[in-house]
Amino acid sequence: MKFHDSEREVLTSPENKISVFIDAVLENSKKCDNSSSTLSLDESMISFKGRHKDKVFMSSKPTRIGFKAFVVCESDTGFPLEWKMYNKDQGKKKKILNTVKSLLSFSRYQSKAVYMDRYYSNKGVFMELLLKEIYACGTMDPSRVGITEEMRLEIENLQNEKAIFYIDDRLLLCVWRTRKEKLVSILLSLIDNSIQNSQRFCIEKKEMIPIKRPAILEAYNQNMQGVDYFDRHIRYYSFLNGSKKCYQKIAYYFLEVAILSSYTIYEKECEEENALNRKQYIISIIYSLLDMRKENSYTVSKLDCGLILQEQPRNCTVCNAPNKNR
Repeated sequence: MKFHDSEREVLTSPENKISVFIDAVLENSKKCDNSSSTLSLDESMISFKGRHKDKVFMSSKPTRIGFKAFVVCESDTGFPLEWKMYNKDQGKKKKILNTVKSLLSFSRYQSKAVYMDRYYSNKGVFMELLLKEIYACGTMDPSRVGITEEMRLEIENLQNEKAIFYIDDRLLLCVWRTRKEKLVSILLSLIDNSIQNSQRFCIEKKEMIPIKRPAILEAYNQNMQGVDYFDRHIRYYSFLNGSKKCYQKIAYYFLEVAILSSYTIYEKECEEENALNRKQYIISIIYSLLDMRKENSYTVSKLDCGLILQEQPRNCTVCNAPNKNR
């Protein structure tokens, strides 16, 4: 397989040497049946500690140092659909609008709902998606919507565990004050001002108590986790490789993306009770690539890809020393 296309090469891009491989993985993912009606848009980190101008630091992510990428996933399974590398050269306002356009400007996403955080949420982005018949929902600061002085006073006087709704230009702003007097604001392009029964944990009584909460808040908490599922599952049994060449780290990252995508499809289509779990599925792929038989599987303790196959823990002479000094 050809990994590099010199005609499309961008010298400043960290993924330029494996652009063909990345496109092949993403195109194969898009060919699969996308039956989910809700999507999640968020950032994903690729661990990298070498030198590159696009390397970023994000303290809120499990992988804090490396390359940042924008990912669109199915909300319920974390199945990846779209991917775009972060580039520091673009301005922030242009970057947000152009990023959302490039990720969601396809007809296959019509009539779907996309959940995002406040980094992407603004009226311009939501109206642009509405023109393509794509619904959006995201948290944001009410001041960015352009609230009036009367609206500001109403929000300040809002009681705990109460909600208030504002409709403006086909968009709905929901403001909810928690029991700890924290304001949660959600902007959405699908009008839904219903209130539903929910539960929260009461510290004083040490039990769950019933409360009433906006339905859109429950939907946001449930459907915003798609990229988090993707990040978490992609690191199960990950390839333990270390390299200061950025394209090698991204190549291993997309090998994990390909395995995750294929396993998600396998879980959907396999109805057997004795279906393979994630580890067994990865090992079966390695056996097929190395043309190995299962009878001789555990004679191999470690592969070049960095995946440990032996079931028993390894013995360490330092940790097992009787009088170890640390």
